[in-house]
Amino acid sequence: MPRRRDPAIILFDGVCNFCEASVQFVIDRDPGGRFVFAPLQSPTGRRLLAGHGLGGGAIDSVVLV
Repeated sequence: MPRRRDPAIILFDGVCNFCEASVQFVIDRDPGGRFVFAPLQSPTGRRLLAGHGLGGGAIDSVVLV
């Protein structure tokens, strides 16, 4: 039986138009739903950043977890 892969999480700057357009670009090309998304500014985004040692400063980019 094939092993189910966990989704890849893409964190993005929720106030950045370029980042939001990048998210839409990925969604349009991900028919299998491999990627899930969360804004960097959300509680989930902050928790994931901190868990990967990236919670110390302002990040205004796209991060693949």
